[in-house]
Amino acid sequence: MEIAHQVNQRKYQEGLISAVELSTSSNRLLQARVEEVNAQLKFYLKNRLVEYYQTGSFIYDYN
Repeated sequence: MEIAHQVNQRKYQEGLISAVELSTSSNRLLQARVEEVNAQLKFYLKNRLVEYYQTGSFIYDYN
């Protein structure tokens, strides 16, 4: 997604696409990043939930 946005930035600099199209590209890139972070957080929370079911504790015990 980032490569596509970089290509669109270059096209904008060369006058091949409009500012609206560049803005749309930026919004798509931002949305993709948001979705990636959301997926990472869901993965983390689900792993913590599984750990809770297995151990009965939310707190790590490193001893």
